[in-house]
This record gives sequence, C-alpha cells and structure tokens, in this order.
Amino acid sequence: MLPKRIKVKNFGAIPEADIELSGISLASIVGANGFGKSTLFTWAPLFALFGKTKNGCGIDDLVKTGEQDMLVQFDFEHQGSEYQVIRTRSLKGKGKSALELQKLVNGRYESLSGATIDETEAKIRALLNLDADTFISSSMILQGDSSNFPRKAPGKRKAILTKILGLDIYEKLQTAAREREKALTIKLETSKNKLAELEDKLRVLPETEQQMAVINKSIALTVDSIRTKETALSNAQGLVKNLEEKEQQASAAKTQMDTISADIKSMEQEIADHDLKIQDAKRTLMDESEINIKVAELEKIKAQIPVLQAKEDRIAVLKADENRISKEHQDLLKEKNDAGRRIYTLTNELSTRDELKQANDDYQQGLSELAELDKSADEWQSYQDDITRSEKQLEQSDSHIKQLKTALQNHETKANLLDTANCPVSGEINCVFLKDATEAKKQIPIIENNQAEADKERTVILDIIKGLTDRQEALNYDKAHHADLKKRTESLRQKAEAYSQLAGKEELLKNLEGQRDSIINRLNLLQNSLDTIQQEIKQLQAETENLPILKASIPSLEKYVTMRDKLPEARTTIKLSQDAITKLQADIEAKNKQYRELLAQYAELSAQFVGQLPEARQNIDDISRELKELASTQNALYAKQGTIKAKLEALTKDAEEKDRLSAELAPKVKELTRWQTLVKAFGKNGVQALILENAIPELERISNDILSQMSNGAHSLRFETQRDLKSKDGVAETLDIIVSDWAGSRPYETYSGGEQLRIDLAIRFALAELLSNRAGSKIEFIVGDELLSSQDPEHRELVIDAIKAVSDRFKMVLIISHIPEVQEAFDQKIRIGEGGKVEVEFN
Repeated sequence: MLPKRIKVKNFGAIPEADIELSGISLASIVGANGFGKSTLFTWAPLFALFGKTKNGCGIDDLVKTGEQDMLVQFDFEHQGSEYQVIRTRSLKGKGKSALELQKLVNGRYESLSGATIDETEAKIRALLNLDADTFISSSMILQGDSSNFPRKAPGKRKAILTKILGLDIYEKLQTAAREREKALTIKLETSKNKLAELEDKLRVLPETEQQMAVINKSIALTVDSIRTKETALSNAQGLVKNLEEKEQQASAAKTQMDTISADIKSMEQEIADHDLKIQDAKRTLMDESEINIKVAELEKIKAQIPVLQAKEDRIAVLKADENRISKEHQDLLKEKNDAGRRIYTLTNELSTRDELKQANDDYQQGLSELAELDKSADEWQSYQDDITRSEKQLEQSDSHIKQLKTALQNHETKANLLDTANCPVSGEINCVFLKDATEAKKQIPIIENNQAEADKERTVILDIIKGLTDRQEALNYDKAHHADLKKRTESLRQKAEAYSQLAGKEELLKNLEGQRDSIINRLNLLQNSLDTIQQEIKQLQAETENLPILKASIPSLEKYVTMRDKLPEARTTIKLSQDAITKLQADIEAKNKQYRELLAQYAELSAQFVGQLPEARQNIDDISRELKELASTQNALYAKQGTIKAKLEALTKDAEEKDRLSAELAPKVKELTRWQTLVKAFGKNGVQALILENAIPELERISNDILSQMSNGAHSLRFETQRDLKSKDGVAETLDIIVSDWAGSRPYETYSGGEQLRIDLAIRFALAELLSNRAGSKIEFIVGDELLSSQDPEHRELVIDAIKAVSDRFKMVLIISHIPEVQEAFDQKIRIGEGGKVEVEFN
C-alpha cells in the first residue's frame, strides 16, 4: 500500500485540506502546533481505513465544531491497482455514517463496497491483509506511541508478528483440517466396531457349514432307508393279509415289549451320561484346595499393588522435583558467578572515576569550542557558496562580453561595404549585400551600448566577489584546527559517557551485591531440599523393588478365579446326576418287570399261531416301527436343516458386509493420516514455526542495522522466542527483547527512556520493512509522529541519519516534528498552514 492522496473536510479542527502525495519520497511534515499535522497524516488514514478514532473518542467528536458533515478520503496504490476509501459522518437527524471502497478500472472508480459498513471494513482488511493494531504496531508510529510494539506483553508481540507474517491463515486451515480429522475418526471407529461385531458373529460360520453338510448327508441316507422300508412293508402286508385276526393280540404284546426295550436302552444311556458328568465334576473338586490357595494369593497381591504403585508414583514425582531443583540450583550457581563477574567489572570501572571526570570536563570544553567553530564554519561555507555563485555569474558575463565583441566586429565589417561600394544608398535598396550592411550599421550603436552595460555589470560582480572574500577572511576560520578539535573531542566522548554512567553503575553494584547474597541463601535452601528428596527416593525404591515381580505373577493366578467360580456348579452337577441315576435305575427295574410280563404273554400267544403268522406280523411291526422312526427323524432333520440354512444366509450377508467394510477401511485410514499430518503441519510447531524462525533473524538483522546507526554502535538486540518455565520442566512461547551494551545483555524494559526510544524506532522501522516485504499486505510507506523529542542533540543527529539511511527501504517516509533541525533535515517538506492550507517544498 502506498498513499496517493489525502483529502478531508471538517475533520477535527481542519475545515478542508487536499494533499497530493505523488513524488514524495522522504519528507518532513512541518507546521505550528494545532494546525493538524498528526490529524492529516496519522488519524485520517487510520479513520478512513479502519474507523479508528483518536484517544478512543466518539465519531461525532471528529466533526469540526459548528459543522454538520465530515468527510475523509484516502487514495492509495496496492498491488498494482489504485483504490479510494471515503468515510463520511453526518450529524443531521439521528446521525448517519457511510463508508465506500472503490477501485480505479479503465479510468473510472468502481464500487467494491459491501451491504453494510462492517462488510466494507471486512473487505478493506481482506484487501490489505492488515488490521488497525498491526498497522499501528509497525508502519504507523503515532505520537508518544513509538513503543507500541516493544512495550506490549511478549505474547502480544508474538501475536502482532504473527499477523504481520499472515500466519492466522494457518490457524483457520488447522481448524478445518481438525474438523475433517474428527469426522473421519468417528467414521473409522464406527466401521471398526461394526467389523469387530461381524467378526464375532462369523466365528461360528465354519461350524455351521459343517453342520449343514452333516444334516444333508443324514437326510439323503434317511430318504433311502424310507424307500427300502416302504418296499419291504408292502411285501409283508401282502403276505400277512389273511393272517390279521390272529396277529392282533401277539402284535400288541410285541409292540409294548419293543417300546419298553427302547425305553430301557435310552435310560441306560442317560445313566452313562450322568456318570461322565459326575466323574468330570469330581475331577474339578479334587483341585479345590489348590484353587483356593491361588485365589487367596492373587487377592493378597492385588491388595499390595495399589500401595506399592502409589509409592512408585511418589518416586516419579520426587524425581521430577529433584530434576527441577537441580536445574534451578545450577541456574542459581550460574547467576551467582555472573553477578560476581559483573561486581568485579564494576569495581574496576568505578576505580577510574578521577580519570573519567577529567575526560568529561575536557569533552564539555571541546563541545563548547566546537559549537563556536561550527557556527564559523557555517558562515565561512555560506560566503564560499556566494563567492562560487558570483564567480559563475562572472564567467557568464565574460562569455556575454566576448559574444558582443564578436558581434560588433562582424557588424563593423558588414558596414564597411557601404564605404567601399559605388552603389547609391538613397531610396529603396534592392542589393542584398548593401541591405544587410545597412542593417548592420544600424545595430552597431545598440551592440556598443549593450557592451558598455555588460562591462558595468562585470565590475559590479568583481566588487561583490572582493567584498565576500574580505568578509570570509575576516572570520579567521581554520578548517584544519576545526577538524583536529572535532577529532580530539570525539576521542573523549566515550569516557565522558562512561563518567555520566558512573552513578548508575554504583547503584547497579549495590544491587548486584544484594542479589548475590540472596542467591547464596536460595542455594542453601535448595541443597537442603535436594538432600531430603534424595533420601526419600532411596527409601521408597527399597520398598517397591518387588512390585514388577508381583505384577508379573497376576496373569498366571487369574485363571484360578475362573476355576473357583466353577466349584459350586460341580457340586450341584454331582447331586443332580446322582438323583437322576437313582430314579432311572428304579424306572429300569419297573420296565424290566413289565417286559417280563409281556414276554410271558407273548409266548403264550405265539403258541397259538399257525405257520409264519407270528414271524410275519412281527416283521410288519418291525418295519412299521422303523418307518415311523425314520419319518420322525426325517422331519426333525428337515426342521434342523431349515434353521441352519437361515443361519447360513444371515452369516453370508454378514461376511459380505465385513468384506465391504474391510475394503473401505484402508482408504479411510490413509485419508485420516493425511488430515492428521495437515493438523500438525498447520499448527504452531509446524509451518508457522518455520516461518517465524526465518522471519525473526531477518527482523533482528534489520533492527540491528538501524539501531547501530542510531546508537553509534553502542547497542544491539536479539529476540528470544522461548523461555524456560519456572514452575515445571518445559518452555513457554514468548517474544522477549534482549538488548546488549557495554554492561552486557539485559531485557529491553531495564533501559532508560532515551535508549528505549532508539530501540523502539529501530524495531518499528524493521517491522515496517518486514510488513513491506510481505506479498499479502505490502506496506510501502512509514509515518513517524514526533519521534525525536526525547533525544539529546547528538543522538537526535544519529537518529536522523538512520532515518535517511533506511528511507530507501520504503517508497515513502513521512516524519512529523516541531523540532527545527528535524524539519530542515530532509530535502522535501510538506508545510501545513492554518485552516489546512498545504504547501509542498522541494530543495
């Protein structure tokens, strides 16, 4: 951004002003107090661009007293285009404000304004990539506010530097990346949970498939058996058709006997099953004593571990305290040694008081003599400049006289033609040569008169040169003596400055001795704390040395808890199985008795059968019973087949869902990794840290270049971005300013007001250049309001020279000042008169 024009109407105390800034590069803003220098060149741009008002006053307070309408217009060039911002305020009615942002396109301004003032201000900030605070902390140095950046808290300094470098865009990018990361993480967790659920379901798939194969095979065998038995039954029924009457009683007896036989067989199988259960339960109960011992041992260990763990945690805390106190002890030792070295240095320096006092007296005497010689030198140079200008005039006069003599000779030669020619000269002359000669003769008196005037002018110039030379010699100015005195006085300056600082060094010596005593006391206290902590750590380590062994034994003992939980179930199983066996044995006895009775009845009936009837009927009964059993088995198999088939279909769908989720998982994990990388990269320890690490050395370099000129090499500075935490291990983010001088390095805040101002200006000019170099918000000008009022003449001259030296870093530098030597220091001046009248002067 580069200002092109500032126009105001009824703004503050200024009725109207229109300032064209084209062609301005380095200029002083001059004018009497109250004429509006600061109002025009600081508050007008701030108000137009950001709505910033002086000292926090209301916008209505900016309208000139007695007027109803106010206007501020600020035209500027930015990134190759020209823009115009116009902000107005009317006090009519309830009051009305307006803000307009325009861009010059094809010779005409086109509006870029938003629907509201807030929207337009947001567009201005976006266009400049700059807010008011960052502008004021760098390029716009307000009156009495040169320390706006250095005196802010370290965290605020870093925030301003972050804005100047445009790092806030990375915070927005990190927020967006973190939201994407969070959403993707939720999706991934959902998919993983679903996969785990499906994998749990699919564990039974192989077993279910095996069950289906077994069922299908059983169904096929059963169908074949049914077909065979149906054929056999049909044959048997044809054989015994005529024997049905005799067969009925024997058949009924036989059927009952077969049923009883089957029941007995089933009961015997149940008894065998219960015997197996009893044997398994008894084996479990045989280990009960060992199980209880192991469970008790586990509970005892679990009770000991929290106590020992607490002691181990206490050891970690104590070791952290030990490290922290040790570090603090080492830091204090370093501070004690530093203080000792500084006390030794100051004691030596104070021993040279008499020598420094003599040097200071000689220095002051030299300054007094130099002031007189400087005045004589200025007068001598003024005479010399006048003599040089007069000599140039004399050269011009001699050249003019020479030209007149040549012209006179030429005209006299032409006029001689009239005396030698025989042509008549009365009447109209048609001869070209005679006509030219006649005209030349007329010009001769004129040239002679001009020559006489030129001779008189030459005599006057010679008299002026002689008078100036006499007055110059009367000054008795000795340039060599002046230079020698200036050199000798300058050689005493450092000792004179050292003498002026002796009083501060005596106070500093006293403070350092007090600090050293305080440090020794703190060192003793810290050593006592370290001894106590180390003794407690040693005791706790002895008490917790078995903790890893106890923790390692837990997994091997936990299985006995599960075994203990099965003991009641084993006892119950034994009792229930024994009761069941007793009942089954009674039932078998009853069935055997019933079977024997039926067998006797069947034998009696069988004796009555004729031929093959008993065998045939028995054969039919056997076949019918077997077919019934096969049919029942077949129905049960089909039912079981349907259940397994439905289960397999559900498991197949689950397997397909699992494959789909597994295929989607890898791309999501890869995408999540990318977003996690971006979150880290956009964070303060990522891209932002790299940019700051590159920018801060550049800021230090520029600041030290300027500060060296302002302090004649007496000061230098550095920025520290991290500071050790005092309460715990680690570092805190900061932006401390550490300044070095003859006494060493110490924080910016400890320097005097005049020294701080030079440091302030060096940093502010450096920040302005850093901002100027930014592609996103290139600010190519700087305004300084009353920067040098607190500086002594010597340092004021250094600061002025520094401003001139750094002016080529910016396209425009404007310095507002009421100090005459500052006003005259620059070739360009913008003079503000009463009522806003503006004059631009170029020397």
